Amino acid sequence: MGLIIKKIEISGDKGRETVSALFDTGSSASLIRKDIVNRVSTALKLPRSIEFELGDGGKMETSEVCVLIIGINGREIIDNVLISERLSEEMIIGAKTMQEWKIRLDPETEEITVGKDIKKMKLVKGLSSLK
Repeated sequence: MGLIIKKIEISGDKGRETVSALFDTGSSASLIRKDIVNRVSTALKLPRSIEFELGDGGKMETSEVCVLIIGINGREIIDNVLISERLSEEMIIGAKTMQEWKIRLDPETEEITVGKDIKKMKLVKGLSSLK
């Protein structure tokens, strides 16, 4: 039993790529390395920089985010992913993403299941009356 790292496919407005992703329940946010984002998606500036505390007590700052469609085991999800210059992994799938899309990890088998799919999203009834 250890870290769960899987190959996943990411798609952005510039293209698509397969990356190695760490599924990390200890990370609140999902993050991706800047060099990878440059190839697949447009980086968007945040209104201000955000500083994160790392597990080892260090700090990390980011000021950009991107929108990605993420393919995991044949299912697709969409997420806003923070961009970092310095990540040890190509991508980290964090707890917020896992909770929102009902991603479950089995540490014994290192299997991952995705409970929701972008193709099955539902709109709230009554949105058409907001015109």
